[in-house]
Amino acid sequence: MAADSLRQWYIYYVKNRDLMLKKIASIKDDANNIIITNKDGTEETSILDESPSSFSKLLEGFKKDARLKIVTLNKKDAIRLLIEEWAKLIEYASLTMMFVNPHSHGEHKWIIKPHIHAKFTDKSTLKPGIMSIAGTVEFL
Repeated sequence: MAADSLRQWYIYYVKNRDLMLKKIASIKDDANNIIITNKDGTEETSILDESPSSFSKLLEGFKKDARLKIVTLNKKDAIRLLIEEWAKLIEYASLTMMFVNPHSHGEHKWIIKPHIHAKFTDKSTLKPGIMSIAGTVEFL
């Protein structure tokens, strides 16, 4: 899947989710990120990368309290990376991560908020728990 395809899927998803609430004031799609500004002034930066080599490097330069979303493909390498970088990712209080397979026959995405998830997850169950959630969407 081309990155443009993931980008198009995500923008369509965001717009579709907002049909009832009508909170989005603007969506700015630049080369690296998608900036979503709501009518109340809140802003969220969505970082799309279909095959990241490091999630924590994607977050460099952002404040730890920024509203961030990483959107990537539901690949086993991405799940492994999530688990490996877990300690760094939980430092971002408002980080949401979305793992996507637009071509899945069932669910197309699963979402995790590492900072919140870490509050009730034991280290020994982290990997099997995440693999269980990730398995709800077909892997690419």
